[in-house]
Amino acid sequence: MDTAAAWEAHAQEWLAWVDPAVGRDGMNRGDGFWDTTWPALARLLPEPRGLTLDIGCGEGRGARELTALGHRVIGVDTSPTLSRSAHERGTTVLRADAARLPIASHSVSLAFACMSLLDIDDLDSALSEIDRVLAPTGVVVAAIVHPAVSMFDAARMRDGDLHVPEPYLTVRRYDDRVEREGLAATFSSVHRPLADYFGPLLAKGFALTGFSESGRNLVPWCLAFRAERR
Repeated sequence: MDTAAAWEAHAQEWLAWVDPAVGRDGMNRGDGFWDTTWPALARLLPEPRGLTLDIGCGEGRGARELTALGHRVIGVDTSPTLSRSAHERGTTVLRADAARLPIASHSVSLAFACMSLLDIDDLDSALSEIDRVLAPTGVVVAAIVHPAVSMFDAARMRDGDLHVPEPYLTVRRYDDRVEREGLAATFSSVHRPLADYFGPLLAKGFALTGFSESGRNLVPWCLAFRAERR
């Protein structure tokens, strides 16, 4: 099962995990969106202009925050369940693979990816598609789980055992199942070294113009960055 199929298989769990009825104060059950990921991304955002593409938008919480800031957002997600939920909550969504975006070339001002690049099996094609759809002055703003964290076995790390199942440079699919407050969520992702994210962007003429590492753990788990064409 690839990561896209895994996210669809666990989509109902995810919708319960991020139920907006809980409200902002109760949403930090384990994914850290409100207290870590979103603040890190928000600090890197350009001013709203043109079209913003939310890649791997899920149920749309990032897209809704972007819209509230004045961005004109289209979300993209492969999951029928999550894309339908985002649509029902007011986000314009295209159900599509990030490696084959149904978006015109050079039509996007901001490519936004909140904890989604690590959930894409064909990352090289997705980065090529981001390059294709971005306007010459377009910006990439993204957050990933820090590879310094994802290199560890997730379940054993929560028990304090820092076990590295494969060398850091080895690309490795993993599932992280978290249970809190009577709910469970499964995060299906791919561990990759930083070079697999930054190398293709730099080769396509992008420069890193913003970078942050955050998270309350001993090792920061959230890495956010901004990239622009030189």
